[in-house]
Amino acid sequence: LPFAMRWPLLHTILADKDSRRIFYFMSLNFAFMIVQACYGFLTDSLGLLSDSIHMFFDCLALGVGLFAAVASKWPPSERFPYGFGKIESLSGFGNGVFLM
Repeated sequence: LPFAMRWPLLHTILADKDSRRIFYFMSLNFAFMIVQACYGFLTDSLGLLSDSIHMFFDCLALGVGLFAAVASKWPPSERFPYGFGKIESLSGFGNGVFLM
C-alpha cells in the first residue's frame, strides 16, 4: 500500500497477513468502543459506559498480540541470537495473567 510507505510501522503491520488481521480487528473494536462511550455518555447509560471500558481492555490485549505478531518477525541480533519467535507465547501468557 503506497500510503503505508510513509509510516514504516504501519507498513510492517500491514505487510503480514496475521498482524494485518489483528490490526483490522483492533481498529474495528476501538471504533465501536468510541461509539459506545460517546453514546453511553450522552444517554447516561452505565451499561454502555462499562462495556466501552471492557472493550478498551480488549483493545489493550489485542495491542499486546499485535506487538507480539510484529516482534516475532524481527531477525536475530547479536544480543538475541535466537530471534524473537517465542515472544508470541510470552504475550499469550501475559494476556492470561492480565485476565486474572
